[in-house]
Amino acid sequence: LHLDHPRPEDLLIELEDPNGQVGTILDHEPWRPGPLVAQVGSGDDQVNGLWTLHVRDTVRGETGSLTGWSLYLLSRWD
Repeated sequence: LHLDHPRPEDLLIELEDPNGQVGTILDHEPWRPGPLVAQVGSGDDQVNGLWTLHVRDTVRGETGSLTGWSLYLLSRWD
């Protein structure tokens, strides 16, 4: 996750898997650059398909941008 935001604790960031399951990445908490670990779905779901990152800035006044993100999958699916 690569963010440029003066107050990342204003953000709610969620990841949606191809099956429509949503996992929380950040929920109004401080953020430091580096890997984040989140579970989405049961771990037995299909992982191929469209993954969607939802970023919501829930406080007015400060703005920022998502400059990039990547995904590394661990799954029991082949």
